[in-house]
Amino acid sequence: MTVYKYIRLYFSIVKVSVESQLSYRCDFILQLIIWTIYSFVNFIGLYLLMINYVEIGSQNFIETIYMFGLITISYNLARMIARSFDNFHVLTMTGDLDVFYIRPLPIIFQIISSNLFLRRIAGIFQGIVVLIIYYQYVNTPIYNFAFITSLIILNTTIMYVGLLICYGALCFVSENGNLFLNLFVDTSSNIGYYPLKYLTGIVKYFLIIVIPIYYVVYIPATLLISADRGICFSIFISSVISMIILGLSVIIFNRMSKKYQSVNS
Repeated sequence: MTVYKYIRLYFSIVKVSVESQLSYRCDFILQLIIWTIYSFVNFIGLYLLMINYVEIGSQNFIETIYMFGLITISYNLARMIARSFDNFHVLTMTGDLDVFYIRPLPIIFQIISSNLFLRRIAGIFQGIVVLIIYYQYVNTPIYNFAFITSLIILNTTIMYVGLLICYGALCFVSENGNLFLNLFVDTSSNIGYYPLKYLTGIVKYFLIIVIPIYYVVYIPATLLISADRGICFSIFISSVISMIILGLSVIIFNRMSKKYQSVNS
């Protein structure tokens, strides 16, 4: 099957998921409003912190909210696209994963296309608002800012999707995959926008080596803020690292999927 056919098939399957979520529109709108209000809690907490301390390490408020906006959009975009991996342990424990094995399509493709979690739009909206606030304080041309920021978000989203796929791979051999999800995905998104040189040794190396937010997000964002000419090379490195993470995740998942034993057998 060609890439074009996969893309058409993806949108056809996603359309069903979207229509299902919108079937009760009042309920969907109400939940979206609640999610939007809830999503701003972290930003309000960060805002109150910065009011009292003016800056975190060497980062002032404006620089910090830029990092916050980047990671918030990427994190929620990844959780929206790869929503089915959030509850992958349920699929393996209940045997509902069986249906993906009898279809003549890659399992990862089927899982990702089976659910597009629209409520994550609330978090994406929050991130966009934060980036708009940030842009009011800088002199970067809008086209350069939008293009480079989009590339950083794309790379970070790919990294998080790869981590979610890794979580799915872990669920084939362990029922405690949520620990990986909470540590590697949720925790990294909650602390990734803080200046790394002021974090403790373990946390710092966690964000540099284990979850390379430092290379994927922090360096490109810092160079954009400072208008450094090295931004293009840093974006290239960010893209390479994120694609490596995604590629390794797919390989690990495909190998682990061969170990799956249905509870219905």
